[in-house]
Amino acid sequence: MGFASMKILSLWEPWGSFMALGYKKWETRSWSTSYRGLLAIHVAKNKTAIKDGTPEELAEDILEDAGVKIEIPRNWPLGSIIAVVDLFDCVKTELAKPEPMEAILGNYMPKRFAWQTRNLRLVKPYPFTGMQGLKPLPEEVEKALEYLAPGVMAPASSVEPVQRMLL
Repeated sequence: MGFASMKILSLWEPWGSFMALGYKKWETRSWSTSYRGLLAIHVAKNKTAIKDGTPEELAEDILEDAGVKIEIPRNWPLGSIIAVVDLFDCVKTELAKPEPMEAILGNYMPKRFAWQTRNLRLVKPYPFTGMQGLKPLPEEVEKALEYLAPGVMAPASSVEPVQRMLL
């Protein structure tokens, strides 16, 4: 089994889907990375970090507290790769400049790192066992990913592409 040039990062819900919706372009971590390149976004299957309720309820609570009203898709694709982005920068959180909406979707406390992404591409949810950390994606998985809208970025103003993806 060979490894592709793409890496994979698992995110808890609802943060993975916020990224697939185009609302989240920064991923905050306690550790830095020198990696730059294609990054598969995987939503974790385990929901233990959510404690009570569903990923949708958590997303609604986060956004409601910030005074933001957007449609939250249902049937989150847990345990799947749902998008590919370009990871192009990693800076100390003190230097990051997220948009106000984005600032509520990450942990920008001092002594952390903000990974900046661009060129969001949605993929048909691909079941995959995620893992902690930034890992190489197996080459056969990268080749099996089905892009829903090749070369087109999903608009943050619409959840329609993600709703189609979840059908």
